[in-house]
Amino acid sequence: WVLFWYFHSRMTENRIHQMLTDIGIRISVGEISNIITKNHEGFHQEKREIIRAGIQSSSYQHIDDTGARVQGTNQHFTVLCNDYFSAFFINPKKDRLTVIGILSQEEELSYLINPYALGFLEQKLKASVLSSLKPLLKMGVMGRERFEKELNLLIPELKDRHKTMILEAAAIASYQENQASPIIQRLVCDDARQFYYITPLRALCWIHEERHYVKLTPLLAHHQRLLDDFRARIWEYYYQLTEYKKNPGEEEKIRLAHLFEEIFSTKTGYEDLDNRIELTKKKKDFLLVVLDYPDTPLHNNPAELALRMYVIKRKISFGTRSADGTKSWETFFTIMDTCRKLGINFRDYLYDRISKQNKMPSLSSLIPIPP
Repeated sequence: WVLFWYFHSRMTENRIHQMLTDIGIRISVGEISNIITKNHEGFHQEKREIIRAGIQSSSYQHIDDTGARVQGTNQHFTVLCNDYFSAFFINPKKDRLTVIGILSQEEELSYLINPYALGFLEQKLKASVLSSLKPLLKMGVMGRERFEKELNLLIPELKDRHKTMILEAAAIASYQENQASPIIQRLVCDDARQFYYITPLRALCWIHEERHYVKLTPLLAHHQRLLDDFRARIWEYYYQLTEYKKNPGEEEKIRLAHLFEEIFSTKTGYEDLDNRIELTKKKKDFLLVVLDYPDTPLHNNPAELALRMYVIKRKISFGTRSADGTKSWETFFTIMDTCRKLGINFRDYLYDRISKQNKMPSLSSLIPIPP
């Protein structure tokens, strides 16, 4: 019950202690904390299995993040999810290497310089730096320590910014070449830069994109009408995309692609709006992944809704105070939201595992894996 109250009912440890004391159960706040944070390896293993099955269950995944507090410091809370599971992660950073670590589920990232990595870096680094990287083509996959050692030998005066670019490119190349783990083909997300380039396709959230238009603040009534009219055109186009998902076809695909060009080539005379329209037009390939893959969601609402559960808990409990507490939050939020999606009673699941009856199947086995 303590785990259920703490995570599902979002009660604080002190509130749980007070309630148990009121009904005659003698227990310290420290014991309650230990129940929440200690001796949960079975649950942690279940989380790992959920993530692996969840990634295999679909060729696309949603991802999003929000702020977190860990031992009084600012960190980042990330969700990876689809219709069958949600997995949560707390990390000090939210950079591209962190995202690759979440998607790959490797304890330590591996690094590979191959033609893809060099191509990725071609527009970012000088030709002399790229040429210096070519000996790494023969070295295969490496761990972080060895990769950095080889990099320092080849380019001793490498700037930190360029080193980060090379690490990201090598980590992406290794992730995409890894045959031992399922690779996510499509990532549904907002336009945050840490999500760029990692997966073969990146599908942007239309609702997030439209929010940029909501943020415009026209001073003239005429400009407000122009903005309102254009937002109406966006939503009409969005509705047509939802209809296309139900009944996709080549002719309609071509029509919608042309219509996107027509809508987002509009010049209204309201400068801020025209600039925003031009920015959206540049994202065409990422906003229209659905035309080639109709099962791709048009929005990232599942990830945002999953994060909301955590945000409410954060407001009540502020954050975690130990590594065990952080791991516990990651695991039980994962299990709780996956139970919800699979139609499993979270309290029944906890009781089954804690009582060691183990009559209920593992959650990962209930996640459908396509042939």
